[in-house]
Amino acid sequence: MQSNLNVKTLTQPSKLESVTRDACSSWAFGVRPYIQMLGLFSIQQLRKVEASANPIPQSDLQGDFRQKSEDLWCVLVNLLGELPGKYIRRVPEGNGIEAWRVLLRRCCPEGGSAQSGHLSQLLNWSFGDGRLAQFGHRLVDFEVARDRYDRHHELEEIGGDVCKTVVI
Repeated sequence: MQSNLNVKTLTQPSKLESVTRDACSSWAFGVRPYIQMLGLFSIQQLRKVEASANPIPQSDLQGDFRQKSEDLWCVLVNLLGELPGKYIRRVPEGNGIEAWRVLLRRCCPEGGSAQSGHLSQLLNWSFGDGRLAQFGHRLVDFEVARDRYDRHHELEEIGGDVCKTVVI
């Protein structure tokens, strides 16, 4: 799983300073590949951890995974600002994989009900009272909301045909 890229030449991702959903989602989008390039965990493994509702005790990790989890802990400690760092302080020190799970589930909760709610909001979008200027502003707001949905639900993006139907 070790990348052929020279990690020393890569720029370290910026620190996560906010715990808002958008900030965390954008940060995680850039950090997942960085963690993969470090050879710790693949993006798919991180996604599975994020989706896990159950804690992942360090004692359940064996050998190489345990060491990678400890290395991930060190990476996270360096990439989290004060407020996001408080979430992982509740996790036993060195359990990076559990710290990742707690952080992402706390800052970017994306359960099925949240996804349904986002989709319903988009499908019932109000474009205003019919004035052209208001329509233009609401259309931009719709595009931003759609992009946010697509970022959070990468496997179920909203297609162009659905957007046309909503606008019409």
